[in-house]
Amino acid sequence: MPLLINLRILNVGDLDVPYKCRDLDAIMDAVSTLQHLQLLKYASYPLPEDSPTLQRLSEIEITSEDVDTLRNCSFAKKVVRFATPLRSLTSVDTPLIKGFPNLRDLSLGEYWSSPEELCTALEAVPKLTHLRVKLSVDLNYRYNPKHSYRPTNLTRLSHLTMTFREGYRFMDDDALYWLVESIVGQSSLSSLGIMWYNLKTAKTRCEKLLQHLFARHGRTLQKLKLPFFHMTKTSFQRLAKRMPCLTQLWIGVTPQMMVRASP
Repeated sequence: MPLLINLRILNVGDLDVPYKCRDLDAIMDAVSTLQHLQLLKYASYPLPEDSPTLQRLSEIEITSEDVDTLRNCSFAKKVVRFATPLRSLTSVDTPLIKGFPNLRDLSLGEYWSSPEELCTALEAVPKLTHLRVKLSVDLNYRYNPKHSYRPTNLTRLSHLTMTFREGYRFMDDDALYWLVESIVGQSSLSSLGIMWYNLKTAKTRCEKLLQHLFARHGRTLQKLKLPFFHMTKTSFQRLAKRMPCLTQLWIGVTPQMMVRASP
């Protein structure tokens, strides 16, 4: 390690094979000699909070399922990327997200809470540029149109991917529109992906969402992924005119289209 005098970025650990404490301590001791190290990408936990290396680093990326040990950590302000690909988070974990004020990239494998709770959490991470989340809620949850989602006021979000869990049927046309608008805030998206499984009303949702995208993000979107949404011919023609920067497009096919296309 001492010979790696120019090392700026170090990726340590694996979710499937976490380090033993004594091995981790040895690694962190070696890392402490890397005077120019700026970014630590870490995929197992716990990190030794008293490590001088952590105090010196400017940025830390964490991929972890042991979120409980991350609460109120001393290096929270240095975390710029946080991912929990396997762990399900609930409203109890919302303060954890709020505890990373300099977060730029957030990936939640499954978020068992209301969309309102998610918007509230995102208010605390104004530097966020990338968000990937799989939304899951109790099937008894219903969106109340009298209480719109709280705007996050994000200004830097450029990549948004939302996956709605199978059985997630509470959200009507207006609710989806308000959720996207509230999360994105004042940002201009370059990439948007929405995975949806309730195909019976996909056509209506797609039309409503597209109207918003044309008006707010038509000039900046480069990648649009709506594989479970059915798009009308009129909307497709309008998309071609209103999204000139689009380089990747993924849309669904209606049963009617499939019948017409069959020999």
